[in-house]
Amino acid sequence: MGFWNVMKNMAVGKPAFEVDSTPKENQHEVWSDDAPQVNDSGAEVQDPTRDSRGHKIIPEVAVTHVKSHLNGANMEVYAIVINTSDVPVFLDKMHLLGQKYELDRLLGPGSSHNYRIYRGPAFTYKPHSDADVEYRLESNHDYFRARFYVEFDYQNGYYLPEEFHLEGPIKDI
Repeated sequence: MGFWNVMKNMAVGKPAFEVDSTPKENQHEVWSDDAPQVNDSGAEVQDPTRDSRGHKIIPEVAVTHVKSHLNGANMEVYAIVINTSDVPVFLDKMHLLGQKYELDRLLGPGSSHNYRIYRGPAFTYKPHSDADVEYRLESNHDYFRARFYVEFDYQNGYYLPEEFHLEGPIKDI
């Protein structure tokens, strides 16, 4: 439809563009991501990345059983990372006290693994520290970041990580 035809339609009060509703021979069907998926028997298939209400699944992880070991002026910190969600997640990396550790492990729902999450100098001052755990849904590789507030314990003149508390909502990255 040309410019003048559009102007003519607008002048007489018709819609500027008219959609032809008759199917054309080579017209392709458009698929929507929001359309329900069905299996061969016609039953609707649940999207593994969405809950029963259609909301996006945001999996959660927890960091527990934190153990810090002093070795002179250095320390090592170990912790258990738990997949507390109902879907498998792949743990990618953790950022803590200026260091990045590759976690690189698939955890099923409710599964956990023990990691060394820090090796370096012990702190004689209380560091301002948050810890980030980056992970993804195994089903579609959608990435998330959980931020934790790190609580420290003062022992023998050093501040040692003692507990991790999840801060605010988990970010979809």
